[in-house]
Amino acid sequence: MKRLWIAIGILAVTSAYGVPACPALEGERGGAASQARPEEGGRFVDFTLRDPDGVPVSFGNLVGKKPVLLLFWAAWCPLCKEEIPRINEIHRRGDMQVVAVNVKESPKKVKGAIRSLGIRYPVLIDPDGDVAGRYKVPGIPVCIVIDKSGCIVYQSNAFPDPIEKFFR
Repeated sequence: MKRLWIAIGILAVTSAYGVPACPALEGERGGAASQARPEEGGRFVDFTLRDPDGVPVSFGNLVGKKPVLLLFWAAWCPLCKEEIPRINEIHRRGDMQVVAVNVKESPKKVKGAIRSLGIRYPVLIDPDGDVAGRYKVPGIPVCIVIDKSGCIVYQSNAFPDPIEKFFR
């Protein structure tokens, strides 16, 4: 309880002086601040994973141009499947950078799921769940929204509604 009051006090003081809770550090791409537990108000954690074709992708290179919708999912997850059309539309419109991280499934299985489910946005594979662990993903699915400055502004098992409020 004491920590909660300290956090509220810090937030109140920084808000009063116009200091953002998650300052964008000049030139930082998930550096030292990203080693802490990522959660709402914190900075994103950089990582490099491979896409289903084996091409490495650095997540930090995707942050900063527009808001990012980072999804942790699995092909067996019914809630994940339910949101695919909505996520495809967000990706198609270009309102956000969409990145889906498949947790602990083989590239072959992920490729099949992409094809059969009609996924049109980038998918990366976290074969051992290491990145999911760094983001403290408690279960599948998890949706994280990261603003242009690299701050996590939303993190939940539920898809944000309305997501449009994060398009800025």
